[in-house]
Amino acid sequence: MTWMWNSHPTLVVKLYFSWHIPLSMKRTYLKLPWRSLISIDGTTFYELDEKFTIVRHAESWNVSALEAIDDFDEQEQVLRQFDMNMAYGPCLGITRLARLERAQRLGLSPSKEIENLLKGGKVKLECLFDGRV
Repeated sequence: MTWMWNSHPTLVVKLYFSWHIPLSMKRTYLKLPWRSLISIDGTTFYELDEKFTIVRHAESWNVSALEAIDDFDEQEQVLRQFDMNMAYGPCLGITRLARLERAQRLGLSPSKEIENLLKGGKVKLECLFDGRV
């Protein structure tokens, strides 16, 4: 973690931090509400008044908040693209495998990778929106 301390004549203190959470965080003292599956770089800015009370706070990450807390890997990313592709019809109320089979019956051609993932049995069969909508 790097930091810089700037003090101005008005006694406003500004602290800048830049940080990195590695892909596989084996040991850390941070208590995060998620398991790190992706690398995250970010910056945090605090502005303090003369009483050292935080008067302004800003934070930025190189990933969205959903990406940071959601638990998914490359295979799930491919399946989420399948979920989002409306060419294969709606995905709510139907498993991914049933949706794939329906698309094949209708003469549509989802990629072989999707079929292999779903029939391999090591991925979630529910669509991205299941339980969220």
